[in-house]
Amino acid sequence: MKPIPTQSSAQLREQATPYYLFVFAHFALMGVLTLGLWGYGIWRGIAPALPELRMPDSHATTESTEQAEAVAEVAMVPGEQAYQSCIACHGDQAQGNELLKAPALNQLPASYLANQLRKFKNGQRGSHPDDMEGAMMRPMAATLRSESQIREVSTYIAGLASEPPVATLEGDPIRGKSYYAVCASCHGIDGLGNEALSAPSLVGQQDWYLVSSLERFKSGVRGADPEDLHGAQMRPMAATLPDEQAMRDVAAYIFTLHP
Repeated sequence: MKPIPTQSSAQLREQATPYYLFVFAHFALMGVLTLGLWGYGIWRGIAPALPELRMPDSHATTESTEQAEAVAEVAMVPGEQAYQSCIACHGDQAQGNELLKAPALNQLPASYLANQLRKFKNGQRGSHPDDMEGAMMRPMAATLRSESQIREVSTYIAGLASEPPVATLEGDPIRGKSYYAVCASCHGIDGLGNEALSAPSLVGQQDWYLVSSLERFKSGVRGADPEDLHGAQMRPMAATLPDEQAMRDVAAYIFTLHP
């Protein structure tokens, strides 16, 4: 009878090592899964009470943003939303900006503003090659797609607060008064304009813009379009002023008028 071979303790340990490793890995994995499930259960329990800790849902965030924008639009009065594209040049109160050659609008009547927007839109204003500022206004007016939008934004602008402008030019108001006599027939002796004649108020307008407008009418940059009847009426009026200083004098006199 053959003797049964025996194994040393070292050999036994070597053979048992893979088994122990397997058992250790098994229990470790089970422990990790158990802790994970336990933690997930706790999270599911407290997550509803802590909405700020949730990961934002992109779809929900988009819907919330659109809803907020819709509420903001509803809160705006008619014409205010359309005016947002005008703020960059004319200011939040339509007070104008000399650096951008954008005049004040808030002292003008809604009917006059609407007429000018129509002229920019149909090309009666801003089409002359030397009228750079007018050319910039044409695409802005084109964003107003309907007559109701033109009326609404014009009414909104006319209702904005108007602050007295600050004089930027030197002129002689005494001389300017004599020149203004021709203007008074349409714009009134008080300079507040005449809506029936489509003559805007001049009181409250910046002096630099008054002079710039007179120069444009005199040179034909403005009022030369055959469809612009009111602009054509202004051209011979501006021609009565011999030079730029006379225009400054008229602007200085208009600055002495008060609403």
